[in-house]
Amino acid sequence: MISQSGSGDSARVVVYGAGAVGLVISAQLFRAGADVRVVTRRSEAAARIGENGIEVCDPATGVRS
Repeated sequence: MISQSGSGDSARVVVYGAGAVGLVISAQLFRAGADVRVVTRRSEAAARIGENGIEVCDPATGVRS
């Protein structure tokens, strides 16, 4: 789901699924300036994401973001 409300506002995106793919996509959208929400069915995963955020590591360079 992507919605835009008014000019100049960032896109609001909801990503359903906090697996490997959903988290990578969420991180990339956030870096691009989107307002991202992640939906997961496990409360433990939601708590971890809420406390620590999402970190992506590029295996080729070792760069973490």
